[in-house]
Amino acid sequence: MKVEALQHNMLQGLADLAPNESLWRYVDIHKFLSFLHNQSIMFSRMDTFEDVLEGMPVRFLIAQKSRVKEDDPLLLIKENRQHAAIQQKHFVSCWFIGFRESTAMWNLYSNKDSVAIKLNPAYLLAAAAKSLVDIDAQMPLSSAYSGKVQYVDLVQINTEVAYNVKHVGLRKDVGFESEKEFRLVISAKDHKNQFSQVPFKLPALKKAAFDVICHPRMPKWKQDNIQWLMEQNGFTQHFKPSEIRLR
Repeated sequence: MKVEALQHNMLQGLADLAPNESLWRYVDIHKFLSFLHNQSIMFSRMDTFEDVLEGMPVRFLIAQKSRVKEDDPLLLIKENRQHAAIQQKHFVSCWFIGFRESTAMWNLYSNKDSVAIKLNPAYLLAAAAKSLVDIDAQMPLSSAYSGKVQYVDLVQINTEVAYNVKHVGLRKDVGFESEKEFRLVISAKDHKNQFSQVPFKLPALKKAAFDVICHPRMPKWKQDNIQWLMEQNGFTQHFKPSEIRLR
């Protein structure tokens, strides 16, 4: 597939979002420092994710549910290898959809030393699309897309619903639906690649529509350190206090 077509597909996910919705990442201090220093975001390979069902073809889920695995161990080994290859080809950047910060996401993905990065979706997708030229040059791509994750019961399989999800990178088990996730996904042509992460640059980040919000339980002196660091790097206007008030 030509890079121009990949870029077009990456931008299509914007239609999944309301005009005033933002994309959020809740990250530890080290990922924040990397974001600030490198002015880039990572696509992470799918087999590094906690959920083992990521990228599992529906036909495999149905087959494994309908038979005893020990009946055909060679077939199971073959399916596991194919599933691993799918995961190794797919790289994902995960975001959370919201109009404002989420206490649930703070509790799930962070600690008191963490920050949330709030980014404008149009800017993020445009940056990712532009980066595909360089990514494809070093790791040839077969697909690229973005969109809201669709949550499907992958335990009690409803085949009609599961097969309606077009992309494996946008399908997750219903047990994760509270995350309200939005994803940017790229797929390499060959699963035998040497990358566990692939960065994409965020051009003109200082002029972009984004905010950095400190954890609502972060001590004031630590928040001052974050604000000072951002000021020293020319990001003064992007520091915002948390709107969540806790005792």
